[in-house]
Amino acid sequence: MILLFIIVALFIGIYFKETAKVLTPFGEMYLSLLKMCIIPIVASALAYSIGKLASSDEASRQLKRSILVILASLIAVAFIVSLLVSSRSRVFTLF
Repeated sequence: MILLFIIVALFIGIYFKETAKVLTPFGEMYLSLLKMCIIPIVASALAYSIGKLASSDEASRQLKRSILVILASLIAVAFIVSLLVSSRSRVFTLF
């Protein structure tokens, strides 16, 4: 059924451009509502999963180690990018 409506929407968009322009706000509203529903569900599922992992001893150690590795990686990348950006800005100020 979904595939049928995707084909119909493509057909309307290609051959009936004026009708597609009229229907565009409804499609945008549908996508906005979908985003409003999906993002909180995914965020709560993620938080619940992390909470369940934190209650287990072995998983808790793994989770802490993973978070430390991710944070260290982010800090290292930020440091490297800041060095690259600052070195390029010095080069441009010399010329």
